[in-house]
Amino acid sequence: MVAAVMAPVTNGAPPKRKRVAGSELKAWLSRTDIEDMLHVTYATIKSWEARGFLHPRKMDRIDSMGRIRNIWVYDPQEVAKLPRKHHPYVQPPEGEIAARAYELFGQGMSFREVVVAVRQTPEQVRALHEKWLDDGGADLVITPAAKDMLVAKIGDFGSVAELVERVGSIGKRKRD
Repeated sequence: MVAAVMAPVTNGAPPKRKRVAGSELKAWLSRTDIEDMLHVTYATIKSWEARGFLHPRKMDRIDSMGRIRNIWVYDPQEVAKLPRKHHPYVQPPEGEIAARAYELFGQGMSFREVVVAVRQTPEQVRALHEKWLDDGGADLVITPAAKDMLVAKIGDFGSVAELVERVGSIGKRKRD
């Protein structure tokens, strides 16, 4: 899909049509995306537009209510070049890191993947993993590799309960 968008007006000249692939525009950022990402206000974004740092395009997008809205979007490459304010690290709410780590362990992710996702040291992640094991976490986990092997042997299953049921029915058939 290719969408025609209006290029910004420069020096009073009429706008030129520039062809941009629709899939390329989907990756462009909304004003809200930029506000959240850079911790700036709407006024700052408008100032960057006026100073020529940003060149927005209009695009139809579906909002959270499922309605089509015509919004301004911005090239991520232009946004990456914007001046950034230094913001001190904000500590996540208590328990957030542990909860995210438990969730990732439950999905069968490796230590390395969890370290990257939760941005903690390997030692901290290992301690969280030990706690997760103590809390019964491993009782319900099948790693992606193990699941692939089981699916190849007994067929697809959606949950551990389905797996137990499927294995039970196979055992019952062998006994009969």
